[in-house]
Amino acid sequence: MREYAKVAPTFWTGKTGRQIKEAGPEAVVVAFYLMTSPHANMLGLYYCPIAYIANDTGLSVQGALKGLQRASEAHFCAYDAPCEVVWVYEMAGYQIEHQLKPGDKRVYGIRKEYEKLPKCQFLGDFFDKYKTAFHLEKRRGIEGPSEAHRSQEQEQEQEQEQEQEKRNILCRVPAGTTTACDPVQKKKPEQIPYAEIISHLNSLCGCQYKDTSQATRRLIQARWAEGFRVDDFKAVVVHKHEEWAQDAKMCAFLRPETLFGTKFEGYLQKAKNLNGSGRATNPDGSTAPSMTEQAEIVRRIKAAREERERKAAMVKAGGETDAAAAK
Repeated sequence: MREYAKVAPTFWTGKTGRQIKEAGPEAVVVAFYLMTSPHANMLGLYYCPIAYIANDTGLSVQGALKGLQRASEAHFCAYDAPCEVVWVYEMAGYQIEHQLKPGDKRVYGIRKEYEKLPKCQFLGDFFDKYKTAFHLEKRRGIEGPSEAHRSQEQEQEQEQEQEQEKRNILCRVPAGTTTACDPVQKKKPEQIPYAEIISHLNSLCGCQYKDTSQATRRLIQARWAEGFRVDDFKAVVVHKHEEWAQDAKMCAFLRPETLFGTKFEGYLQKAKNLNGSGRATNPDGSTAPSMTEQAEIVRRIKAAREERERKAAMVKAGGETDAAAAK
């Protein structure tokens, strides 16, 4: 275990520090932990299961996952969850400042740390980036591109695949894991039902959003990675539809970027303001529909819309027939 760790006060006023603060309180806790973790090393590249973070910081596993995800999105670190290895980008910079010489005992320590790390995709990138500064001799790691240091063009081409993989990996820590000693079990990545979520939105609100839209999928992925599931998405859609559909100004916000954005949890909590019966309670004290009743409401609204469209088509067809007869 390290006896001390250096964190420069200027870190919090720099670009990375500002991004971490904007990412939220969980990201701040996780970032500070990763820099001062007793499991860390001189490389800033080390074995760190999610359970370690949760246990040492006092965060829940879900909170640790959320903080790690937000810190990764702020480009503070990267996490290879199958190998449970984290790469904190700025930690290696402290060693470089000292311009290590080939015979420096710290070079031996860095090589030793590098050699004992489990093979992961980050090792090859780390070697390519620091082989000269740290006098590394042998490239290790899993061959192929990693999630760190891709070119901008590669990121754009593989953005969807990369984001999906990241969410699936981060979500594989089982619920209920609260200590560093608990085993982290592998779970089959859960497929996100984009079509079901967007179909529910379109049916209820009369929209025509596509479930293949990359922007829409990224919003759903972000909320899914935070632990929300299909019923949560549907509850938010139903709740905001009831609240905004009759408002000429607010009905324009019945769209994925508003409903599934950063205020999603707040919308859901309002929708699930539960009373003792387990059903949502409105501000006036009346009981809101259950999920089954909400589904029936959606069905009736859809049927009514189809009936209106059918009658409109009949009226239009009748008018055209009358016009033709008049001629």
